[in-house]
Amino acid sequence: MKANIMILNVMNYDKKDGNGKGTRIGFIFTGKDTFSRDGRVIGYPEQSIFYDGVNVFDKIPIDFICKPIVATLEEVNNPRYPLRSLKTITSIELDGQVINLL
Repeated sequence: MKANIMILNVMNYDKKDGNGKGTRIGFIFTGKDTFSRDGRVIGYPEQSIFYDGVNVFDKIPIDFICKPIVATLEEVNNPRYPLRSLKTITSIELDGQVINLL
């Protein structure tokens, strides 16, 4: 599935269980149909996706931050809740430059 997103931030962090490092991508969907106006949120709600390790952090160029990009999302198995799948960003594209994150 392709989606229009804007990456707001990319952060490295130490995992709570002490098993290495991880990377968090904070982003918003930028399509008009994703604008929210309800009792809790007005605007584009921020979303997060988490990755093991820091490879994703090293792959994302600074030019991709806060610019409209096209992301490819795929469903993957959820290791914590096997009956609930997760969506993850597998690649991002800006001006014909495609970066695979997995």
